[in-house]
This record gives sequence, structure tokens and C-alpha cells, in this order.
Amino acid sequence: MFIHGEECMSKKFIAIIIVCVAIVGVIVYKAMAPATIDDAIGYIDNGNYKKALKVLDTLAKTSGYDDAEKIYYYRIKALLGFINELNEDYADECIEIQKTKNKRIEAKLKNKIEAINKKTGLDIILVTDPQCYLFTGGKLYDEFVSMYPGSRYIESIDFDILQFTMDKNPASINPIIEFYKRYPETTYLSSLVNMLLKALANPKIELKGHAEKLTEMLQQFCNKYNSSAEYYRLFRCKGENVNLRDSAGTFGQITGKLNKGEFVIQLERSMDSVQIGDVRDYWFRVVSVNGSRGWVFGKFLERIEPISGTIAQNDESFTIDEHFIEWIDSHTPKGWQHVYSGFEAAISFTKLKAANIVKLDANE
Repeated sequence: MFIHGEECMSKKFIAIIIVCVAIVGVIVYKAMAPATIDDAIGYIDNGNYKKALKVLDTLAKTSGYDDAEKIYYYRIKALLGFINELNEDYADECIEIQKTKNKRIEAKLKNKIEAINKKTGLDIILVTDPQCYLFTGGKLYDEFVSMYPGSRYIESIDFDILQFTMDKNPASINPIIEFYKRYPETTYLSSLVNMLLKALANPKIELKGHAEKLTEMLQQFCNKYNSSAEYYRLFRCKGENVNLRDSAGTFGQITGKLNKGEFVIQLERSMDSVQIGDVRDYWFRVVSVNGSRGWVFGKFLERIEPISGTIAQNDESFTIDEHFIEWIDSHTPKGWQHVYSGFEAAISFTKLKAANIVKLDANE
């Protein structure tokens, strides 16, 4: 019995050793196995941008064309995250350079940046006017858009860069407008309007020259997000040549005029409502899409109504020649779910030899 027990203990001991060896083997394998893009994404999510860049740079050297697209995307995201960290690390130096224009401190910081670039192969630069901050020289971005001009990742990268720019240098809304011009159907519309409202808190921000695009962007926002908090800061002037004043009240000096239908953005509202004539309302400090600023009585403002569709004003008729296997297919006109009520008569179907044709008649 004693011998049998000893053999049993020996077998258990061997089993434990085997398990331990297996665990060590797994650990060693994971430690020795080459890092993957998923590892890099994990580093980015955890804020370890420097390690992510190292992994992605290694992967970029051996990846094929298709894989490199995603790698480039995450390299740029990691780079922006790394630069944000550096901006925090060198915030004191940047503040001092901004305040004193001290060339010695500026040169010292540039030397530090150059050492980082030499070690990492990056192209980080120091911007000193009008604000002082670190940014990318654009090498990775230029390479990416040159190799993948139609990439689905470009809009996301452009938005990340826009966020960075507006955070570090919110002295102009031009970057917001340019982004919207490039991506009029952007999924970042809500964020663009948020950026705009935040930027307009600065009284030096100029809107002149952007009225058309701003009106378009705000109308599109109101169409999609008419239950958001931002929506309730957007108005349309409903009066003719309405006065803007430098203070809340009829005794304020006139600073400008609002045209009927002109979009305005609320910057502030009076604490209390007041009675003027037969109307009781608040005074609103606003900025118009044409750049006019001042206080206006609420009587002359109305919410921007969402527009669900636009009806063509010209008499047009046209046909679309498409080949469908079955008219009942969900991707054919017979299966369309977004035809506006009352428009059904404008759509007709016919066959021409082997072709199935849908005819859209604007006259209807």
C-alpha cells in the first residue's frame, strides 16, 4: 500500500511539472511571438502610443499593400496620441515660449524634439505662431493619402487632425468649414457643430465669407439632430432688417442688422424675460452666419425647421437604365422603402428587350 501511494504521489508530481512547463511554454511563446496589429490597437486603446508606434513601424516593413492601409491608419492615430502626450510633457515650455518669445527656451525644446525624431524616425515639429504646440510635419499622412487616395480611413484621420487643430489653435473656423466642404455627408456632423459653437465663444472668431456653407451645415444638422441640446441654440430671423444691439434692451446701441431667413447661433440668453409691446420674451446674444454679432429680442427669432426632403423646381424627366433579375428584389425600385408619400405616381416601370427600366418623372 505504501509503494502504491508513493507511485501515485510521483504521478501527481509529474503531472504538476508538465502543467507548469506548458504554462511557461505558453508565456515564452507569447513573449517571443511577433506582435500583431491587434496588439498595437490594444496599446493605442491603453494610451501606450510609443509602444504602438514601434509595433506598427515593424509591421509596416513586412506588410503587403492591403494590410499596410490599416497599419498606416493606426500609425497616424498612434502618432497623434504620442504628440498629445508630448504636448502635456512640454506644456510649461510652450507656455513660456508663448508668453516671452524666449528663443533660448525655443531652441532647447527644438533640440529635444529633434532627438525624439532621430530616435523614432518621426517628423514632429514645433509650431510657435499663433499658439505654441507640437504637431506632425505630415510625412505619414502624405504617404498614406498618396498610396491610398480613396481609403475609407482618410475621413477619420482628417477628423482626428481637425480635433487636434481646433483644440490647439481655435482661432478660426476655417478648418471646420474646409472639412465640411470635403465631406458634406460626414458622420461627424454633430461634432463639427459642437466645435463651431465652442469656437464662437471667442469674440474674435470671424464668420464672414462662410454664410452659404454654414447655413447648409446648420440646416443639415437641424434635419438630423433636432432633439439635441445644440439644436435649441440655432435660430432663423423671421423679421425684416432686425436690429442687433450691444446690450440686452431697446436702449442698446445698434451694432448691425439681421435679414429675414438669416441663420443665427445663440451665444447667451438674458436671465429674465421682458415685456415689449404685447410680447414677452428673452433677449438673445447671437452671431449670424454672415458674422454680425449682438443682442436681439426673441420675438424676431424662430427655430430652424427640419427639412425632410427637397422638391425639384425645374421641369425635368429622365430614365435610369438598370438590369434587375427580379422586380421584387429589395435592391430594385419595387423594393424601395424611402419613396416620399405622394411621389409614387412619379415612378413607373417598363421593359425594353432584356432591360428592366424604372422611369422617374419630375413633372409628377
